Amino acid sequence: MKDDVVPPTTPAPALSSSLTQTLFLHSEDGMLILRDGHFIACNPAAARMLGWEDPQQLIGLRPEAISSQLQPDGSSAAERAQNLLETALIEGAQRFEWVHVTPQGEHLWLEVVLTPLHLEDETLCCATLRDISGRKEMERRLQLSAKVFTATRDGILITDAESRILQVNDAFARMTGYTEDELIGLTPRILQSGHHNDDFYRAMWESIQREGSWSGELWDRSKYGTLQPKWVTISRVTGAYGEVVNYIAVFSDLTELKRSQERLQFQAYHDALTGLANRLLFKDRMARALERSRQSGEQLAVLFIDLDHFKDVNDSLGHTAGDRVLRQVAHRLQARLGADDTLARLGGDEFSICLAEIRDHRDALACAETVHQELERPFQYSRRWFQCRCSIGISMYPDNGETVEALVRNADSALHKAKADGRNTTCFYAEELTEHAQRRLDLAQEMRQGLQRGELVPYFQHQVELRTGQIVGIEALVRWHHPDRGLLAPGAFISVAEEVGTMAALGEDILHQACQQGRTWLDQGREFGRIAVNLSGAQFHNGNIEKTVLRTLEQTGLPARHLELEITESTIMDLTPRTLERLAALRRAGVSLSIDDFGTGYSSLLYLKRLPINRVKIDRGFIWDMETTPESRSIVETILQLAHVLGLEVVAEGVETLQQRDQLIDAGCRVGQGFLWARPEPHPQLRCCRPQAPNDPP
Repeated sequence: MKDDVVPPTTPAPALSSSLTQTLFLHSEDGMLILRDGHFIACNPAAARMLGWEDPQQLIGLRPEAISSQLQPDGSSAAERAQNLLETALIEGAQRFEWVHVTPQGEHLWLEVVLTPLHLEDETLCCATLRDISGRKEMERRLQLSAKVFTATRDGILITDAESRILQVNDAFARMTGYTEDELIGLTPRILQSGHHNDDFYRAMWESIQREGSWSGELWDRSKYGTLQPKWVTISRVTGAYGEVVNYIAVFSDLTELKRSQERLQFQAYHDALTGLANRLLFKDRMARALERSRQSGEQLAVLFIDLDHFKDVNDSLGHTAGDRVLRQVAHRLQARLGADDTLARLGGDEFSICLAEIRDHRDALACAETVHQELERPFQYSRRWFQCRCSIGISMYPDNGETVEALVRNADSALHKAKADGRNTTCFYAEELTEHAQRRLDLAQEMRQGLQRGELVPYFQHQVELRTGQIVGIEALVRWHHPDRGLLAPGAFISVAEEVGTMAALGEDILHQACQQGRTWLDQGREFGRIAVNLSGAQFHNGNIEKTVLRTLEQTGLPARHLELEITESTIMDLTPRTLERLAALRRAGVSLSIDDFGTGYSSLLYLKRLPINRVKIDRGFIWDMETTPESRSIVETILQLAHVLGLEVVAEGVETLQQRDQLIDAGCRVGQGFLWARPEPHPQLRCCRPQAPNDPP
């Protein structure tokens, strides 16, 4: 309500004069008169200030009725009002702060001056009010800013217009190592590290003057000399007339972030185990080395290194030992390379070397020989010493390729040739290796398609009683009905299947087909003894062989007693104790187990005794040589005697002549298998076999 429409209050006796009343009614300061703790007069300014429309509405109220229950000093409004009134009457005017609550519920900060009014017959009190809510809000904001200034983890620096430091917070002092006293009056140049040039600082200050602020990464130097990366925001503060008053800089320490970025970058480009370059970094450095070789006209070599039979280290000593050996290999090879050469670990037991700017292939060969020598020096782990030989494939720039991809591909082809040549050797790339590798890749793709189309099927060959020709078993041998190349024997594709990882799928497919055929024969009332199916090492490493076999038997309905699983001697010697237990579980389920190609591996008698096998198959190489080589005949006789002692059955493979059959009978062998009786065929006759003239295999 405006002043000219506010009804006049009835003034107290002290305000009876017209001048006093005029001052009271028209004062800009709010004024209240109190008697015995009650308001007896209120001017319009006080009513407006306190949020009331009519000053008369306040007459008769006590201060605590329109105030916050708790006042700034923590006392109740009623208690504090009484104390202040009593003190004012005794000691004179009192100045204090008071929190009022408007009718709308808003809190209002007031500065109050309480003055006693001594009249002839009584003493009243006059309360003069001033709204200080704006000032209090400003104080609150200043306190908050001060708290932020002191509590923030970011460093804050304030300078004057001449860039002289006026104030820094504790975080800035901790960040730089300087105390505030050491910095006051200096300029931020004391922090310069030399990391940035004059153009950088010139552009920074141009941005501050033009835009009013600048943000960016800044490398400073601490009091102790260490470089510190920071993200810095510098702002210009201007006065009422646009003049520069201060500069404020806020610093965020990037040290830990930079370290994290460096760790992530290192991990992205380096092998975690050895710290060597990984495949990604190796190719990047190769590309740089190739560019230098093109400019200099020098040659370059790429060496692919594969540790021979490294799996034996992990299997016999554990992966901890294997990891330690890999780190030692990395250390030895790195120590023998030049500063411009790159050694990388590509994964597993595979390493690679890029020899930059060499003269010719002789330098590459010398490096390969050094690698062989370093790895042939014995390694030690847990008081055990052993050697770790390797195979190496080499490609040369520019003869074997002019790009990273070509050189890597050709070095890998050369490595495969070195491994195929018997390992522990070095092989340079030749053009025919690429053609050979391409043929193998094509064959691998055709095999995957052939598996899907059902082109790979089992052929069956009889196992017969040598004296009578009676069929006692039958072996399933895989054949491939290739759409272009005709019927292929295993030698044409098994090594490819093992190399490209399709061997496990192939083995499981043949097992299923063989068991299905066995069930069909049983349903037809045709006896065949047991079907022998070969298992590859890949099938053991590709999952739970026990579950696979039992599931196949359940799906096909073939009783377990009619199935025999053949495992090569070299494969079974590599099996873990857990896998051997699964084989034992299969035998307990009724499945027979045999060792194929016996005599070609390195079985110990103690190990052989512990294996859950029923019989062994003598390798055909010994059978073929029995007629002409006394040593082979002696080996066959020894195997038969050993099997008899261990209680194992024996099957002689590859019997082709009557003389071989008779020699086996004389040596005590009961069962044989070979072209003397029958060749593998898809639908064999299950009847007594009579010897026939041997034929070449299909």
